[in-house]
Amino acid sequence: MKKTVLAALLVIFCCINVYSVIAASEENIKIYVSPQGSDNWDGSMERPLATLNGAKLRVRELKKNNKPIDVIFREGKYIVDQTVKFNYEDSGTKSAPIRYMGEDGKEVVFSGTKVIDASGAQKVSDPKVLNRLKENVRDKVVSIDLKKNGISKEVYNWTQKTAQNSENGGFCVKPLQIFYNSVRLQPARWPNSGMVNILDVPEKDKISFKESAPLNWESDKNIVIRGIFSVPWFIEDTGLLDIDKENRILSIGKTRYAPAMGYSNVSWYAYNVLEELDIPGEWFIDYTSGLLYFYPPKEITDGSTIEIGYFSDNMIELEDADYIEFSNLEFYGNRAEALSKNASYTEKYDGNGFVLLNSNHITLQDCKIHDIANDAVVIRGTNISVDGCEIYSIGSWGVYSIGGGGTQYNVSGNNSVTNCHFWDMATDESNNVAGAVGIDGANAYLYGDAYGEYDIGFRVENNVMHNCKSSAIYSSGNDNLIKNNEIFNCLNLMSDAGAIYYGRRWGQFGPVIENNYIHDIGAKKKIHASAAVYVDDRYTNSVIKNNIFWLDNPFDGCGVFINGGIYNKIKDNIIIGSREMVRGG
Repeated sequence: MKKTVLAALLVIFCCINVYSVIAASEENIKIYVSPQGSDNWDGSMERPLATLNGAKLRVRELKKNNKPIDVIFREGKYIVDQTVKFNYEDSGTKSAPIRYMGEDGKEVVFSGTKVIDASGAQKVSDPKVLNRLKENVRDKVVSIDLKKNGISKEVYNWTQKTAQNSENGGFCVKPLQIFYNSVRLQPARWPNSGMVNILDVPEKDKISFKESAPLNWESDKNIVIRGIFSVPWFIEDTGLLDIDKENRILSIGKTRYAPAMGYSNVSWYAYNVLEELDIPGEWFIDYTSGLLYFYPPKEITDGSTIEIGYFSDNMIELEDADYIEFSNLEFYGNRAEALSKNASYTEKYDGNGFVLLNSNHITLQDCKIHDIANDAVVIRGTNISVDGCEIYSIGSWGVYSIGGGGTQYNVSGNNSVTNCHFWDMATDESNNVAGAVGIDGANAYLYGDAYGEYDIGFRVENNVMHNCKSSAIYSSGNDNLIKNNEIFNCLNLMSDAGAIYYGRRWGQFGPVIENNYIHDIGAKKKIHASAAVYVDDRYTNSVIKNNIFWLDNPFDGCGVFINGGIYNKIKDNIIIGSREMVRGG
């Protein structure tokens, strides 16, 4: 009898639980969005909305039901032509979060580009242009008139205007992002990869060279020079003003660090050079005529497109918002008008993917963010999670934190970057510490007075990071954890840095660097010091343990470099292929 009663109760209990699961599922309000929808419709499956902003406004109407809301985007491309801004009115709650998600198994893409029909491209016929092109590509390069296709001079002239302005020394300009059939093209440059050494500095703002290629260039004002002109931790852009071909000397514009021969890696390359448009996938813009010349990587056919990174602001902004999730969405293709985070204390910093300010319990899950002019994700707040995302081809930082937690009571912000894949980071950033993840609340003054808003308890775990010209991770604040990451092919251009770098704040404690695998880093030549972990300028009480550093850099690298500071602990690490295991400075 007892067994029968127990069995009956068990059946009833299971039914109740199954019903609860079904009821919970049925309680979620669903809003549908489609590129073929309309924001005048109700967001039902049959009458979907058309835009993210339209969905956000519909969520506001339905929030009063106090139920979780799922906004489901159907497959297709959504054009971003204005920043979508979320605030407290758009917040969810712990029991009723708001989730913006892509349809399962489908590509849902948000793009800040403007599309041009590539079939309108013309073979080059201007004799002056043909004579400047190399003979073997004259029948392969085509041109498109940007102005006639709705791309204003304000857009296409940005790089040249900035690089040639003598007041703008000290920054990497953000070149226009151009795509052919969704594949990003590169500015025509010399050399096609890497940099060439500065031979000498005969006078102020002049550098000499030994190679013959620049002798073939016209010294017009289309050419931009990017170089490590002096200190090994800073790369910057400037204009080419003149070429003294007889003495092989370039006259260049203003730079933050005047050209000097003190370090072994002073070097440069040139981009937007018509004479060097010589491999498939390169482009050149004549800033005077507004003509885009490019070498198609594949034959142009009906349906081929050119996309121009057109939208110049942040794509998504959250301020004072809570309990919102974005998942299975892709964002790409914008441009930036700010020079750099360091351009001015008051200048607006634009051209980012996501900007999350004073927001809490925000999740980016399984998103793809790429070809963003500045930072992919900027965060300030607590309980913010970036998980399972692919982030690549980013002008500056992958994830850049400007504060989470508080120093007054050492409260953890509980922010995290986990299970992500980062590559091709900081493609157009000046400083040597810009990379995949920057935990930088103490220094991020541009978004407001962030001094004292250190990041506390930030976690960077289980990520893969590679192809960074400098550092992969920068950390400031207290009690941060950097664990179980694989980092490789970084520090391949700039030096006096580390794959993981932290420093400059003697009053901060931590982080813990644990169980990371760092390998194949450095430029593989003798330059200024680079390290797997670089503890700089009096940083205190960090722990570096149980890591594997396989550096394969016998020239000037080391496992751990400590430049001042106290109570830093290094234990149980395996360090291979380094000239020195640990170095003090």
